[in-house]
Amino acid sequence: MSEQQTTRERPRKPEAEAAADIARERPEHPDNHAARKPPITMTSRRNAALARRLAPGGNVFGGGTRAIPLKDPERWQLHEANGEVHDQRHYEMVHVNGWDPVLPEDLACTPDEAGYRVNESGCLVRGARGHLMLFKMPKEDYKVVEQRKTERNNAEIGRPSKVKQNVANAVANEHGSEAADYVHQHFVGTVTDTKGPLDAA
Repeated sequence: MSEQQTTRERPRKPEAEAAADIARERPEHPDNHAARKPPITMTSRRNAALARRLAPGGNVFGGGTRAIPLKDPERWQLHEANGEVHDQRHYEMVHVNGWDPVLPEDLACTPDEAGYRVNESGCLVRGARGHLMLFKMPKEDYKVVEQRKTERNNAEIGRPSKVKQNVANAVANEHGSEAADYVHQHFVGTVTDTKGPLDAA
């Protein structure tokens, strides 16, 4: 049997399938585009904010809660206090409540990248008037403070006079002594123990 005869006897592909094979061989076919498309690679970036956004675990969508990059984030608990509450707010935060101002050297970035600026005292602030100041406290100490507050609150449950005094103290911390005096004089409330079965109405 000759080679020519063998060629004639081979089954031929349907015309549609053959046309598809020919199309795939052309450079402009989408399959060839995908094959030639270079892989996406990460390069070093001058924009530190964009680098953090694209880093593993970063917020690629942007916005949302602003994280403050610290050199030692496992050590510090942060708190932002409003200095316009009363003129002794900074003294109260440092000398009464035990917080320390966050300084530029605490950051793992520039103050501007963290959303703050440095005031005349060298502390980190933000806001149109620089009234929002950032403070830090060791996390171990912060946990102890929170635990003591919880213990004190639990011990005073059911004692309206204590609740009234605590409300007045909280108002004083945030709004000053005059507001606290007003609350102490006009506060009327009751404390109800709501502990009971989950299905109680």
